[in-house]
Amino acid sequence: MTSALDARVEREVLDALAALTGPTVLISTNRPGPRAVADRVVELSAGSLREATGVC
Repeated sequence: MTSALDARVEREVLDALAALTGPTVLISTNRPGPRAVADRVVELSAGSLREATGVC
């Protein structure tokens, strides 16, 4: 989602997502920025989902 954005625009998008209340937003990423604004992070590993630890 944000991989093609420069750092400033990525921050603006992430700030806008962080300001949302109510809806659930699913983000698929390997970048630290989107993970840092998440309330909950799960990882897909070997075909299984698991709670991520120490991500933010």
